[in-house]
Amino acid sequence: MGKRLRNEPLTESEELELVSSSVAENRRRTGPIGSQDESFALQDPNHAFLECCMDRQLPDACLAKCNFRTYTKESLSAMYFKQDPCPLEAMKEMQFCAAQGR
Repeated sequence: MGKRLRNEPLTESEELELVSSSVAENRRRTGPIGSQDESFALQDPNHAFLECCMDRQLPDACLAKCNFRTYTKESLSAMYFKQDPCPLEAMKEMQFCAAQGR
């Protein structure tokens, strides 16, 4: 990649690299998770979800929810009503990771 001009906007992949290196890496290797036959770790959406949550430095109390089996309406409701140690503020980051940065 050549030298970037100061006013030149970032590409989508450069912007994604800034916000979540694991999501950007998965996209570079395989496109959206599960779109090609690569290694299991790259295909497994739960692994990608967790890696992204760790990249985003979510609290430990939230990492168990960075899995499609546990990222449910019930778990999000518990966060909303402060019945869960994972803070509500983390929900936005978790949604970003669940959506693979989209």
